[in-house]
Amino acid sequence: MQDIITNQYRQLNAVYTQRDAQVKAAKADTTPGKSVAAQMIKTAGDSATARTGRLHTVYLAQLALHLNPAQVDKVKEGMTYGVLTITYRAYLEELPTLTEPQKAQLLAWLTEAREYAMDAESSEKKHAWLANTRGVS
Repeated sequence: MQDIITNQYRQLNAVYTQRDAQVKAAKADTTPGKSVAAQMIKTAGDSATARTGRLHTVYLAQLALHLNPAQVDKVKEGMTYGVLTITYRAYLEELPTLTEPQKAQLLAWLTEAREYAMDAESSEKKHAWLANTRGVS
């Protein structure tokens, strides 16, 4: 199991390292002009997003071969420093009048954000995914 998780982190790092190198090269090359450089930077970002999405799908499938859903959830929580649980509890404490549908929606938004946060390249960006969830309506 540890090998699967370690490999995921290595593959994500490779994606972000490649993206960063492409962005650096685009910024350094003054020949094509700013609009071309901006498009090259966007393309590098879009490519990284697509690659991390594919990695995410394969990773979850690999985890599911060895773990039950509750265990997969624990791995996800570990990869995101438990911020979903912490944030959800904080909302419940700060907003004690939330209805059950509101609680369910909040948890759904946080769960969705955690899926993206798992693939983020830094602790700061992982936390940002969960901090930027929608408010309760």
